[in-house]
Amino acid sequence: MRAFYAVTVHLITDGKFQSYVLSLLPLSGCHSGDSLLSEYEKVISSYNIQHKIVRLITDSAANNIKAFKNLTSPGFEPYFEHDDDADDSINEEDEDDNNGETDPDDNPAFDTLLNSGAVRLPCFAHTLQLIIQDGLKEALSARDALAKIARIAKYSHQSTKFAEILQDNKYSIPRAVKSRWNSQYDTVSKTMQIPLKMLNQYLRDLKQDFLCITQKDEAVLKEFLSLMCLLAEATSRTQSQNGPSISMAAPSIIVIYFDLKNELKNCVYTSSLCKRLIQSLIERFGGMLEYFDIQLPTNLKKKEMSDLYKDKIFLLTPFLDANFKLNWISSSILSDAVKTRLCENIKKMICELAVQLHQEHNPSTTNEKGGGDKIDIGGEKNIDDADNIFKHKRKSLFSYCSLNEKKKSKLVDARLQVEAEIFQYLQDDSKGHILDQRSSYPLLYELAIKLLSVPATSAPVERVFSHSGFLMRTQRASLTKTMLSKLTFFKCNFHLLL
Repeated sequence: MRAFYAVTVHLITDGKFQSYVLSLLPLSGCHSGDSLLSEYEKVISSYNIQHKIVRLITDSAANNIKAFKNLTSPGFEPYFEHDDDADDSINEEDEDDNNGETDPDDNPAFDTLLNSGAVRLPCFAHTLQLIIQDGLKEALSARDALAKIARIAKYSHQSTKFAEILQDNKYSIPRAVKSRWNSQYDTVSKTMQIPLKMLNQYLRDLKQDFLCITQKDEAVLKEFLSLMCLLAEATSRTQSQNGPSISMAAPSIIVIYFDLKNELKNCVYTSSLCKRLIQSLIERFGGMLEYFDIQLPTNLKKKEMSDLYKDKIFLLTPFLDANFKLNWISSSILSDAVKTRLCENIKKMICELAVQLHQEHNPSTTNEKGGGDKIDIGGEKNIDDADNIFKHKRKSLFSYCSLNEKKKSKLVDARLQVEAEIFQYLQDDSKGHILDQRSSYPLLYELAIKLLSVPATSAPVERVFSHSGFLMRTQRASLTKTMLSKLTFFKCNFHLLL
């Protein structure tokens, strides 16, 4: 297996989300944190973007490959027998590097980056997949029912008659992919959308009575789908390419958490699965849940990445997304006191950040303190010559006095403008996005293009490797690593040449 290291950049220009591949480098030797950091620094230095990075989303390399290689719903194992999937292979070196229990949360490969000025965030989708993986280990009660669905799905892809019957009645059962758990969920969901009596009748007509779904099977599968549906939806939606995704993270987690707590009251067959999903979600997103004053178990063993989900960007970005604003908090089942505190804190932080960003873009308005704590969101700091601030047309004995008055006045003006924009934005029910209303919300717009450009997942990098797979056909198997790297780079950025 060849090892490559990909770096993508994401930004918003003219209100449009843009993604570019900065580098796809072949790697050799040990993939230590120091070597990865060295390659990362070379890439960002070559593009001179060291001070423009807001957040760094990292994958977990070989650990993720091994962790998700067998993310299979119980009962689906026979479905993937004799399945020659090239994506499932792992080289021996990777296996040696990941002996014992594998958890991408604990991979220190990028820990050095935390000391390099970049604020690292874990891949949201991979964290969800780890929760699902934990839950599936406790889904044994659903194994028999899921096994029937897997056999029915496989039969629909092997039997021409069954496929034709489904097609004639406008039904279809999608193929499940071993390395994509969402595809297995879709297989179960689509199969269960076929009326039970009709499905069983089709199977009897084809003399496949042993595959018929019983009433208990149906009840188990409905519970399973009900528990997993929001996790599956969040995994898919946060990997979107042409819109904000980081803004979906916190609203998704708060809904999933309370939904699972509610489901636990009604579970008959899958209570162990539900309990494990809740436990794993708290272990991995505990840092984020603390913002909502949710009481966490005192004996909780939080995962290492849990604290990274305390990042304020998860609270701020939903406000800048017109689909959420503050509605995701006000419509939740949190207490009124918590809702009020959260909403006021978010508005205050948005105001402070917008003023801070305005000062950085307009250094002549920079104030000593800004009337509040500085909130670090990363990115470029304007370090233009400070002497420009003290230039006056005439000499003055006490120029600093008038200067301070000007700075305070301009700061107050900026703060009042942001507060007015926030008020107007929250009153606007048109669902119009800030990115499309720059003239109406100029200061919020500057903040939005900075924060909303951060992707929630490492999916863009995975798409780069998909492009490499399209290039690496059998007839091109002799491509060198360097040639494959260059071809993928050009393929991903081809639109820039047009």
